[in-house]
Amino acid sequence: MKNALTLERLTFSFAVILTCVGLRAVPSWSETATDSCRQGFVFGVVTIVIFAITRSTGGAAVRFERAWATMFLGGMPLVYVAQSVLARPAGSSAAWPWVELAGLAVFAGLAALGVRRSPWYTVAGIAAHGVAWDAWHYLHTDYVPDWYVTGCLLVDVGLGLYLATRVPVWLRGRNRSEGPDPEAATGPAGEASRSSPSSAAGRSRGRPSRCSPRRSRTSRACASSR
Repeated sequence: MKNALTLERLTFSFAVILTCVGLRAVPSWSETATDSCRQGFVFGVVTIVIFAITRSTGGAAVRFERAWATMFLGGMPLVYVAQSVLARPAGSSAAWPWVELAGLAVFAGLAALGVRRSPWYTVAGIAAHGVAWDAWHYLHTDYVPDWYVTGCLLVDVGLGLYLATRVPVWLRGRNRSEGPDPEAATGPAGEASRSSPSSAAGRSRGRPSRCSPRRSRTSRACASSR
């Protein structure tokens, strides 16, 4: 447990350092209100701050952390989609928006698998967005600046490494929220809980009464026995 916490601290510190390196590459912040790349960086910084808070708490914060990581994975490709539509030069190929939409579908699918199957899909998706999708865009597109591609790659790799250390925490939190399986109860206590009053009444009805016609010759004898 101590080693896991140490690794968690190291990877989170590494993610913060990589994010700071990426921020230094931003040429200016004057166009943040209208530029999706700068807005994407703001989203990354907010994510780091949120994870700094959730890692120091527990309970509902752990579930929120996992949900935010899923949203982060599904939201990152939107920057490329917006840039391919809004910032693509006039002479650029019209197929680029469709390429970006295909990438959005892939990473949204990984986010869905992270919710329905295993959180490892979320972690792998965030890391893959950096080492695969961001790296592929570097020097290959004319509508996304290289400083954003480089910075996004650094943020994704850092968060991917950190969140890999958080998966066991997410799984423990999910198991506690689901509670024990009621069908797993065994032993005398479990058997007693499955014996309901209705079943006991059914067994009693199945037994012949002392006052049954099979046990008494006349109804008068039955009345006297009571």
